[in-house]
Amino acid sequence: MNDEPISRKEMRKFHAMLRDIARQVPWAGEMMEPDEWKLLVFAAAYGQDVVPNPFNPTSGFVIRNRKRTRALTVSTCAELITQLYAFGAEKGVEWSDPSWKAMREADAEEAARWAKPKARATA
Repeated sequence: MNDEPISRKEMRKFHAMLRDIARQVPWAGEMMEPDEWKLLVFAAAYGQDVVPNPFNPTSGFVIRNRKRTRALTVSTCAELITQLYAFGAEKGVEWSDPSWKAMREADAEEAARWAKPKARATA
C-alpha cells in the first residue's frame, strides 16, 4: 500500500471523472453537481458521522463525511478511481479523457471474449 499523499495529476483525474459522471448520470431522480458527487462518493466509501448541529444543538443533527480529499493517499485514490471507473462503465459514461474510453473499450472486448462459451473438444 502506498500511503503517500496523492499528486495533483491524480487529483485532477479524480475530479475530471466526477465532472464526467455529473454531466451524464442522474442519481435519485436528479442531476447532481460534481461537488455533490464527491460528497456522495466519500460517504459511500468512508461512511458518515451524525453530529449535533453546531449552530443550534437543540434543533437536531447534521451529517459529516469522515474523510476529505486532502486526506487521500495514493492507495485510497487509486481505489476510488477504480470504483468510479467501474460505476461509470456500468452507467455508460463517456469519459472526457480519450485514454479512459480506450481502456473501457478494451475491457468490454475482454469481457466479451470471456463471455463466449468455450468449444469443447470431442473425443
